[in-house]
Amino acid sequence: MSDNMKKDFHTAVHNALSEFVNMVRIISSNEDIQQAYQNAPKEILQGRTFLEMTMDDAMEVFEWVMRDAPDNTIPTEFYMKLMTYRDNQPVTEAEAQQKMAVGLPSKRNAGNNLPQDVVVPDFMQIVMMSDTPPNLLETFRQNWNNIIHAFGDLLKSDNAHKASDMAETFTENLRLQIQSRMAQQKQNQEAFAQLGGQSDPDGQAQQHTGKTKETSTPPTNDKKLNTLLESYGVDLTEAAKKGEIREVIGRDDEIRSITAAILQKDTPYAMSIGSLGTGKSSVTAGVAQNIARGNVPKQLKDARLIHLKLGAMKAASGQGQTKNPLTGDQQVVDLFNNNLFYILTKVAEHNAQGGPQIILNVDELEQMGGRALAFFQAKDIMKAVMEDTSHLRLIGEITDEGLEAVKKEAPAFIIDFEEIDIAPLERKTTFSILKNEAAKHTQESGITISDELLDETIRMTTDHMRSHAQPGISLKIINSAVALAVTDRKSALEESNITESIANITKLNKEFVGSEMDDRIINLDDNLLTRIYGQDHAIKAVTSALKRGTTGLHDGKRPMGVFLEIGATGVGKTELAKQLAHFLFGDEDSLIKLDMGNYSEKHQVSRITGAPPGYVGFEQPGELDAVRKNPYSVVLFDEIEKAHPDIQNVLLSIMDEGILKTSDGKKIDFRNTVVLMSSNAGAKDAAMKRDKNTLGFAPEEEKGKTQNIQAENAVLDALKAKFTPEFLNRLEILNFKSLDQGVIKKIALKKINEVSDRLRNQYKNINLVVTKEAMDHLVTAGYDPAFGARPMNRTIQKHIEDPLSNWIIKNKNAIGNAANSFNIEVQGQGDDVDDLHFAVTKTKKPAPGNSPAPGA
Repeated sequence: MSDNMKKDFHTAVHNALSEFVNMVRIISSNEDIQQAYQNAPKEILQGRTFLEMTMDDAMEVFEWVMRDAPDNTIPTEFYMKLMTYRDNQPVTEAEAQQKMAVGLPSKRNAGNNLPQDVVVPDFMQIVMMSDTPPNLLETFRQNWNNIIHAFGDLLKSDNAHKASDMAETFTENLRLQIQSRMAQQKQNQEAFAQLGGQSDPDGQAQQHTGKTKETSTPPTNDKKLNTLLESYGVDLTEAAKKGEIREVIGRDDEIRSITAAILQKDTPYAMSIGSLGTGKSSVTAGVAQNIARGNVPKQLKDARLIHLKLGAMKAASGQGQTKNPLTGDQQVVDLFNNNLFYILTKVAEHNAQGGPQIILNVDELEQMGGRALAFFQAKDIMKAVMEDTSHLRLIGEITDEGLEAVKKEAPAFIIDFEEIDIAPLERKTTFSILKNEAAKHTQESGITISDELLDETIRMTTDHMRSHAQPGISLKIINSAVALAVTDRKSALEESNITESIANITKLNKEFVGSEMDDRIINLDDNLLTRIYGQDHAIKAVTSALKRGTTGLHDGKRPMGVFLEIGATGVGKTELAKQLAHFLFGDEDSLIKLDMGNYSEKHQVSRITGAPPGYVGFEQPGELDAVRKNPYSVVLFDEIEKAHPDIQNVLLSIMDEGILKTSDGKKIDFRNTVVLMSSNAGAKDAAMKRDKNTLGFAPEEEKGKTQNIQAENAVLDALKAKFTPEFLNRLEILNFKSLDQGVIKKIALKKINEVSDRLRNQYKNINLVVTKEAMDHLVTAGYDPAFGARPMNRTIQKHIEDPLSNWIIKNKNAIGNAANSFNIEVQGQGDDVDDLHFAVTKTKKPAPGNSPAPGA
């Protein structure tokens, strides 16, 4: 090994020891450990301080590790530093050499074979005697072993630079974990107190997130179990006694059912099932309130209902953990599994003794069977304990879709649970809950809330947030709106606060939230007719279907409307989608467009709903996840005939149930969307039928009717060949007609006006005028019945926008002078659109106070 590599090696060891000392100082400052040190047996202490004791252990281990240092040598300077760290005072070179002569163990094992598990040193025994959480002790012990093994590998490495990096990674990892653990231990009570009383995201219950040593008694005589329950549990019964849980309204039957379930002799396991926001947690809190008030059977008298936070336990197990070749994540997994198993078994043993019972509550029960905790074997551990004993009383909570996923993945896990449905509350009960919440806000912040505004909140959340259940979503909006009112220093809650809160969550326009959907749909016909020309029949079909929805005749489980747009290119199919997004949801950005030509192959279908488990891209959401982020939208499946036939199955689920199930078991709600599919299928055949003259001498009107019928039949034949009957029967077909020259002229005028408006907004002193002759030239050049309005758009771009842009660039300085005014007239000259001429008239604006007199 070269001198430089030796230097790197010794530097790495030195840095590691420095970090280790810092960690020991952090640990030794902990009050619980200091108390354990004071009570430790003398044979362990041997007159040493905790730091001296720890450094003696470190010396012994590091000496043992370094017995096979490169070339069997250890620099005296390094050993001097090692002893200085231990004794916390300078060490002379002679003292270091003397120690080296007798202190280094000889080669006891060939090949640098390190023990698989280093014996727990003296200082670790002190830590074990303290009230330090078991997860801290286990993390420290395992990292202690890991760093020793890292140095063993470092000694054998041919690349000292790489080994040095490895050692530094271990020490930094260990330092972060220990520092974080001790900070958490020191601030545990303060953090719990700060979290206490916050609203539960599932609906109603204000979760009490901890208890203080001064006001609560340990639930059991098992010190380790009490520590785990205090670190990862919330004593809901204690919170109910202190009045920290919101009064539960309208859930007497559900509370009674759960109470009966956990009293069952062999399977005392209850499971609340309901959508997010229905108040599953509030029902559990209601059980805790009954226990606190003594309103329970004698078997549950003085019981403790403890909410177990598995997510926090998982996070604490891996806090500060980084993946590396030596440790991976196994130590985190083992720690989580051990803690969960200990809690469940010891709670069951405690309950079996016949004293005051402990009831465990676990929310998001689906994570036990899903990917979130599957690696941690949570469901297997819980199932094993449930099968081994009948004394583990459990209240689980799960969503409807979570229950489906668990039944599919691990049906045996939930078979013993008593299922209790938690349905959304009725409007009257939701209002009562909101009224109680309003009274609390008035008391705490001085914000008054009228009954009318509470009722309006329920209406708006029901209209605009149908994927959220009551009362949870109304409570969330009220709390958010009150925070806005307090921020603005208002004394009363206003409707604008409610609409802003809803808009922030739904990403909807505030004006849209504040207005009635009925009003927008009633005026939809007139609004669309001002934007889309020549398709009055298609507009009427769309608006009629949407009006049925506002009167309650529409199936509320389906999207607001599902339509198939048929017609040639450029006739207004995409434009209808844009304008529906604008007039219904207040923003054209509410249009979600998917080009179905990108889904023509079978393997591309998964991009819609997300890749299935085990496939590349599984972690990435599907394209239709955009609907989850923007539930109020128009969804356009453009050129649907190009998609693979399997896409029809995806769309059938949306059309039938208004719900799309993604590959990871989640649901995307389409009930607030308008679904459009566009297709050119049969357009060419239809055009041929219209262009073909009928035989005989029938009147022109009759010929036109015959041609239209033949054209529509051609379209229907093409659709039947492409789509299944069950698919076609679930949507309304909008047949877009070809545009005649009169409609094209209207479109041209609209486009010219849009160009003029943009020009006027950008340059206040430019006015654009297009003469009748010029417009006739544009319409003649831009009319093509086979391609609709698109040729007209290109004609205006080429003959109006392009030359106008060139003129603006050449005359930028003159335009920039506010005193100048320009009138640009597009004149039609000659017989062709290429003969258009721009006549520019420049005038000076009159100075202020010098305007010409009327009639001058």
